[in-house]
Amino acid sequence: MSWAKELGFWPRLVFDRGFGGVHLVRMLTEHEATFYVRLKAGRRVWLGDTQMAVRSLAANDATIRLGELDLRVVRSDDPKTGEPWYILTSDRVSTREQIIRIYYHRFEIEETFKDIKHVLELEAVRFMKPLSLKVVLWFASLSLILSFLVGWWTQIRKPRHPKKQLSHYKKFFEALMREAYGPPTDIITRGLGK
Repeated sequence: MSWAKELGFWPRLVFDRGFGGVHLVRMLTEHEATFYVRLKAGRRVWLGDTQMAVRSLAANDATIRLGELDLRVVRSDDPKTGEPWYILTSDRVSTREQIIRIYYHRFEIEETFKDIKHVLELEAVRFMKPLSLKVVLWFASLSLILSFLVGWWTQIRKPRHPKKQLSHYKKFFEALMREAYGPPTDIITRGLGK
C-alpha cells in the first residue's frame, strides 16, 4: 500500500544533492511519491543505450534511466555564476519552468527552518523524551502557520537584494516583537487613544 493511499494525499518532496541515491529514489517511486532531487553535474545516468553525466544531456528536459527507473531530468537555465541545477523528478505533468520554481522554494523552506531554530532558540535544546520534541514541533508549526495567516510580512519593506530577504517566519516574529516591545512612546500614545 502506498503512502499516498495511507495519508489520503501526497505532498511533493524536494531534496538537496546527496539524496539522489538509487535506493531512496526507488523507494519513493514505489510509493508513488512526486519528488524533486538535485543531482550533481557529474552524476551518471542512462539516456537510451548511452551512459553519461547529467551535465552532458543535450536537452533541458530529458527522460533518463536510473537504476531501472524511467525518470525525468530538468536542467535550469545557466546562472551567471555557478552551475545550473539538474533536477531528477518523478513529475511527468508539470512544465520545466514549474519544476524549476518548485525546486527554488526549497531554499525558502531551509531558511524558515533555520529561522525557527534560531528564533525559538532550539539549537541548544536536548530532548530526552519523544513527546517533548513533538510538543515543541507542534508549537513551532502552529507559529509558522500563524505567521502566514496573519500576513504581517506584507507591511514590511523588502530589501533590494533577493538574498537579503528574511523568511516569512522571521518577518512575522520581528513584527510581533516590535508590537510587543516597541518604543514606550508608541505604547503610551496607543493607550491614550491617539
